[in-house]
Amino acid sequence: MATWRWDDPPIPERRGLGHPVFVDDRTPAEDLPHLYRAVLDTVARLEHVGEREIAWKVRRSALRTYSTRWDDRGRRALEKLNLEAQHHLAMSPRADRARLSASGEPA
Repeated sequence: MATWRWDDPPIPERRGLGHPVFVDDRTPAEDLPHLYRAVLDTVARLEHVGEREIAWKVRRSALRTYSTRWDDRGRRALEKLNLEAQHHLAMSPRADRARLSASGEPA
């Protein structure tokens, strides 16, 4: 049993609290369905402009990640995969023609 000394304060002082730490209550598993849907939407746009080979690779990687990694690493992998797929879509010469034909301008 600890002994009490005269100079021990009854309640310790709270010093240096600073700013409260932000705690995100969301888990990566809550974000994964939305990220996976975003990847599939990008895949559909890739297929629409004729980039079927890239779309297939992205879809296969997304499915593998979505079915095995429900953590931060999986979330980051799906985010990266979606960014890479969007980059392929933006760089596709076929996407330019599809964009022009959708706007009504001559292709």
